[in-house]
Amino acid sequence: MSRPFAIFAFLVAVLCSALALADPEDILPTGECGGWKLTGEPRIYYPETLYEYIDGAAETYLDFGFVKLAVGEYRNPETKDCSIIVDIYDMGEVNNAFGIYATGLYPDANFIKVGVQGYTGEGSIEFWKDRYYIKVTAYGEAPRLAESTLQLARAVAANIKAEAVMPQGTKMFPEQGLVPNSFKYMRQNGLGQSFIRHAFLADYKRKGKELQLLIAQYQKANEAREALEKFKTFVKKMGKIKSEDTDRFIGEDPYYETIVVQRVGKFLLCTLRTTDTALARELLDEAIGRLPQK
Repeated sequence: MSRPFAIFAFLVAVLCSALALADPEDILPTGECGGWKLTGEPRIYYPETLYEYIDGAAETYLDFGFVKLAVGEYRNPETKDCSIIVDIYDMGEVNNAFGIYATGLYPDANFIKVGVQGYTGEGSIEFWKDRYYIKVTAYGEAPRLAESTLQLARAVAANIKAEAVMPQGTKMFPEQGLVPNSFKYMRQNGLGQSFIRHAFLADYKRKGKELQLLIAQYQKANEAREALEKFKTFVKKMGKIKSEDTDRFIGEDPYYETIVVQRVGKFLLCTLRTTDTALARELLDEAIGRLPQK
């Protein structure tokens, strides 16, 4: 590659990155969208003021690394008693945006293709893309209001200049038996434990049985090792340890049933909610084979 071309490619990459990291208010559509147009200036909220907008739920957003919220109100002159509110939450990074989106997700939701993934509720659309979680809510009754809401949601998604892909952490999960749309992300306090952080959890159905797989990624191997020991201590307190060695243990818990926990480098893997130890080990071994090598 020639030096001028390399410099050009670098500048393009920087520009694309800058576009992808736009402030949430810059992502709000400003032109007319199917007759609907932004009215006034967006309302902006930060971590210290988020409770003013969603008092009861603010703590959950803060736990997922909330950075900034932009709220835009859209109106159409032909439907004066109606409005569409667009909330764009900047969650700081992809995993956090997916995590807050997935808190309200259930496998049989009414999914739609907007952003990476979205679903519809009563008068609303929720979706996520890149570091942003978006909620578009219609108020009032008017012809084609649901269609206009979807059109606005798609306009927002188009303004987020990033690839619409699932978090990298989900690629570590084996595909066989994976229950669609069952992924969850736990930034901290996974399974109610402070030592489980930055973890993905998914449901599986294999050989007529159900179980869950959790994969947590730490910054260093010793952090994963410490988490393993704390997990073991917790299981001893609540249930019992059936077997153990340096980097793996099998325990029984009154809530999660048989637990198989394995540390591999800076990763901590765990199967839950099954009494079939052989099935659990099979799933763990497959997941270990998919872990990043670095």
